[in-house]
Amino acid sequence: MSVSVTGAAHLSADPRVVASGRAFTHRMLDPLAEAAEKPGWVEMTPANALRARELVRMFPDARVVHVTRDGRDVACSVVGRGWGPKDLDEALDWWAERYGKAVEAMA
Repeated sequence: MSVSVTGAAHLSADPRVVASGRAFTHRMLDPLAEAAEKPGWVEMTPANALRARELVRMFPDARVVHVTRDGRDVACSVVGRGWGPKDLDEALDWWAERYGKAVEAMA
């Protein structure tokens, strides 16, 4: 199961709101991990790399692992999709920009 927290960029500074979001997420995902006899859960939505700071604030004990897929592979995968770049050069630029933003967000 993947849960996108793209809206987390606007995560409130109010500790009660952060705690509420953390509790809600745990109530939603912890039972799934327990049912699968797993020690925890992993969130792998690529866009959430851009929200690493907010996620760490919400889940201070989280371990953040950033796995980078070769940009050439990504470019080949997204070209021609309705939402993606139209050619390989544009797709490589698209990947490089997103990768740079992800690295910056995790600094």
